[in-house]
Amino acid sequence: MKLNEYLPTIHRHVESFKSSEKLAFDRLLRFYQGKFYTDREAAGPTESELIVTSINLTFAIVETALSSLIPRNPQVTALSRGPSPGDALRGMEGVVNLSLDSSDYYSELVLALQDAVLYGRGVLKTVWDKQRDLPLVRACDMRAVFFDLTARRPSDIRYWVEATVISEDEFKS
Repeated sequence: MKLNEYLPTIHRHVESFKSSEKLAFDRLLRFYQGKFYTDREAAGPTESELIVTSINLTFAIVETALSSLIPRNPQVTALSRGPSPGDALRGMEGVVNLSLDSSDYYSELVLALQDAVLYGRGVLKTVWDKQRDLPLVRACDMRAVFFDLTARRPSDIRYWVEATVISEDEFKS
């Protein structure tokens, strides 16, 4: 299927996102940030929401997930499945661990997990940094990511779009 054939579907999914999911995302984010009383959509929280937000349950769930699921200093260890020189394995470990350290992988994992808890999904994207000559991992802003909503599993996704604002000069280069 060509890009032009996907455009109407992508546009329909973006409009659906704006009219339903984005409103829920923004509301959850305000609750997480402790801004319960600034809910402009419904003139403040309902009584049941007031009870839940008085202890900021959303914040507690996110913080518990962060402390339970993310390693403080992520590192890898390479194990050989066959005869392989030990120096090569240590070299691979070193490159990956350097990449994890230099890209502040822990902070990106925190952002992705917060998104996953608040929005139901979190996305990490790996890009290549030409200046440092290393891969970098970045958490995508879920409010700017659109994908095939008809997919039931990741392998079924036919398209994935991340809306990024760039200057005209960056676009031309």
